[in-house]
Amino acid sequence: MGEIKKVKICFLITGLNIGGAEMMLYRLVKRLDKTKYDIVVVSIVPLGKVAEKISRLGIKSSVWK
Repeated sequence: MGEIKKVKICFLITGLNIGGAEMMLYRLVKRLDKTKYDIVVVSIVPLGKVAEKISRLGIKSSVWK
């Protein structure tokens, strides 16, 4: 059988400090199946508290450069 490829998903968000959109993004990535999706979160401004929570899920978050 062939290898199953993960679908790559990149979420772009303004920032990752505590807020409504940021927490909804956290809840979404927390529930996505990591065996099916390769997820990365990109913030336009420096990372905040929600980035730490996302990182603990094993999902990479970075700042747009």
